[in-house]
Amino acid sequence: MVLRVGVARHVIPGLDPRVADVLDDVHGTGTTALTDLRRLVEVLRGPGGVQSDAALTAIEPGALPAALGAAVDTARRTGLTVEADIDEAVGGVDSVRGLAVLRLTQEALTNVAKHAGPTARACLRITVDDDAVTWEVADDGGSATPSALKGPGFSAPSVGPGAGSGTVGGHGLIGMRERVEVLGGKLTAGPSGTGWLVRTVLPKVAA
Repeated sequence: MVLRVGVARHVIPGLDPRVADVLDDVHGTGTTALTDLRRLVEVLRGPGGVQSDAALTAIEPGALPAALGAAVDTARRTGLTVEADIDEAVGGVDSVRGLAVLRLTQEALTNVAKHAGPTARACLRITVDDDAVTWEVADDGGSATPSALKGPGFSAPSVGPGAGSGTVGGHGLIGMRERVEVLGGKLTAGPSGTGWLVRTVLPKVAA
């Protein structure tokens, strides 16, 4: 469709400017849709080509806040104490990045329960600034010390040996990094206080 509209735009003689505008709009919309589909396929791709049922569910615009709330509730039912600070603006995030944010959240909270223990404390923070999405999950490593989660001022993570290797130290970061890199971001992860911090910024979608 995109190819044929592009050809038509250039071969039809004496094209009315109004028709040209319509063809340009169709061509631009189609091109954007193709780009989104390619990005979505990459985000949905699971390790080894295996996809879970949850990964195959795209997030409609506006549905992300409720989906994140459900992910937090699921984590809390395992025994985790989860503090969630989610910017209301996430409701306007496009479906591709929205799906990535949801999957990152699910994976990170699952990893906290697995590696820090079901009684650990975790903090999920998601903010949207100029359409860039900042996402992070921190945990206290299972420590009972109230100050283990330091809030916005906690130290930046340092990536240690084996981070991203799928080991306990790396918190199974390979798939998470792939999701982020496909969308032009970079995942940082490492020790923070007595626990672990995973963080990324998903950049603004190019017009």
